[in-house]
Amino acid sequence: MGQKSPLPPHPAYQEPCHPAQPSRPLQKKMSPCRPFFVSLQRQQHNDIMTIGLCMGQFCPLHQGHLDLIMRAKKENDRCIVAVLGGEGADPRFPHPRRTQLVREFFMSDPHVQVIGLEPTAVGSDGSPTPSGLRTALDQVSRLADRPSASITTYTATPAHVEPLRQAGGRPLLVPQEQALQSAQIRRNPLPYWQKIAAPFRPYLTRNLLVLGTASEGKTTLVNDVARYFGLPTAVEWGRVYMEQHSLRDPDLTVDDFVEFLTGQVRLCQQAIRQASQGIMLSDTDNLTTLMYAKAYAEDGRMRLTPQDYAEVLYPLARSLSGQIQWDRIFLLQPGGTYVDDGLRFMGQSSMDQRQANHRKLLGLLHDFGLDDRVVLLQGGRYLQNFQTLKTYIHDLLDQ
Repeated sequence: MGQKSPLPPHPAYQEPCHPAQPSRPLQKKMSPCRPFFVSLQRQQHNDIMTIGLCMGQFCPLHQGHLDLIMRAKKENDRCIVAVLGGEGADPRFPHPRRTQLVREFFMSDPHVQVIGLEPTAVGSDGSPTPSGLRTALDQVSRLADRPSASITTYTATPAHVEPLRQAGGRPLLVPQEQALQSAQIRRNPLPYWQKIAAPFRPYLTRNLLVLGTASEGKTTLVNDVARYFGLPTAVEWGRVYMEQHSLRDPDLTVDDFVEFLTGQVRLCQQAIRQASQGIMLSDTDNLTTLMYAKAYAEDGRMRLTPQDYAEVLYPLARSLSGQIQWDRIFLLQPGGTYVDDGLRFMGQSSMDQRQANHRKLLGLLHDFGLDDRVVLLQGGRYLQNFQTLKTYIHDLLDQ
């Protein structure tokens, strides 16, 4: 076959007027998700950037704060949220944690930047100090990298207006849309649960624990109450672990008990994160694990030794104890019929042994400073115990 001749040009095609002239370089496209520090630099240098500044302790961050922040964001080119330093009003929320949680909340918002101010930013009453206000304004100016940026400080507190003016700021007093007080939320968070920013909720959850020796009805009680109210639960990780690995009590080593302790904390934390109503239930805790570890360390039929308990397990449980805060502990006293379900170690089944383990549990509660949170329940009184927990949770939710 012969060589194909080239196609004629399309009738609409025209030669460029200046074929030798280089084409204009393409403008670099601006990404909408550029880092905040870069996006603050305006392309047109004669434009004045507007910044809305919102300051507070945010202990916790709630919708009252968000009303202010969203307005500042919508009315300006950017919004900066300044988390005031100091110890804060609650030991659960030190300054670094509050800053981290507020950043987490706005993590996917390219128009909001969160900064943490130095501890001197607030006085003993929690109000911003003049030096703290000047520090905030200076930091915002540096972030903007534009001396001409127009910064408006949004506040819902009339008493903050004049100090802001004295610090060289331009305050805007915004009426509150919702009458929310952080101190009131901290005291009783459940009525305001949906108004609290999600990253703060795990630190405000009401955590309820049911403790007791074996076969007292803990798991059934917790499951029934959880179904009744639709609450998340933390199951006994030790039992799950033993079933997964086909272990019996005499087989357990110190390494297995280490896994019990660390795994139970993980399960409790997971249940706390799932607490959509602000309440979580658990049918065991590391004190229960320690109770069994101590009993097994004293039992010559077991592989666990007193040294394992004293040098490994007890110190580990101590180090983990601060990760879960129990608001109320319902302690079942021995009294129910011991049920052989094929999984329990029958060497711990006698009433004498159950009473001895119960005393160990009471001693651990005292050692860990939890005596004042204990409500005693009688093992075997299943309906009465259910009613007790049901009434307690109703009272929490109805406050």
